[in-house]
Amino acid sequence: MPHSSGFSPDVPLNPTTAIVCGVTTVRWSAVNAADLAYYKVYKNGVFVSQAAGTAYETGSADTNSSFKISAVDSNGNESPLSQTAAVVDNGCLGIGNTGGGDVGGGKCFVATA
Repeated sequence: MPHSSGFSPDVPLNPTTAIVCGVTTVRWSAVNAADLAYYKVYKNGVFVSQAAGTAYETGSADTNSSFKISAVDSNGNESPLSQTAAVVDNGCLGIGNTGGGDVGGGKCFVATA
């Protein structure tokens, strides 16, 4: 059911973070709202970016950081903030990685489904 002016979207659920190959990615579950406009990403309590989808990459390894997400509808109504997702460093994941974080000539290989 669409939210009318004055009603905020639901809170984004299941926020997670991971660092892979020096890049922090924050992901969350989609909010089911017909008038959803975008998500707002907060790092350590400070707004840092908007996201159209359910993932945000920081471009760096943000260790000792935490993220929260809110949803904003087309009327500008913002949901409460999600639960906190603390950053987890997964190192450099790859096929055949025997340690040290690099795969094949110093390059990082990340497989996604």
